[in-house]
Amino acid sequence: APGGAGGGAPTVAAVDDVSFALPVSIGDVVTFSAQVVYTGADEEGSATDRSLASAFQVRVETQIIELHTGQKRLSNEFHFTFVARDASVKDTLRHLPMPPVRPTTYREGMLWLDGRRRMLEAVTIGKSEGSSLFSG
Repeated sequence: APGGAGGGAPTVAAVDDVSFALPVSIGDVVTFSAQVVYTGADEEGSATDRSLASAFQVRVETQIIELHTGQKRLSNEFHFTFVARDASVKDTLRHLPMPPVRPTTYREGMLWLDGRRRMLEAVTIGKSEGSSLFSG
């Protein structure tokens, strides 16, 4: 669960590709489906780098549903990197570690690999830019 085992506040650290396969028109019915595809829990160094252990990648898929046929068509795909933090601590960023994602199908494995690549890229950029989300 985002926010770690003790609950918390997921904070957006990076927004990756926002790709549009189809435009959404006025009057379209749109659904959003999101899943955590990767966390930093399995990364080497996550035991000592709490910012890495608390980072996670979310993939969001947007579909358009045609009302007359019920047909679903992929419209958009979004990728977000979050950092789970303790919301009860004010004026300080306390990272909450995330549990690992364990893919059970080939598709989940491919999403896991893509999520890992995207999340590690966001963490690397965030650290190089001195983001406080990735210190600790």
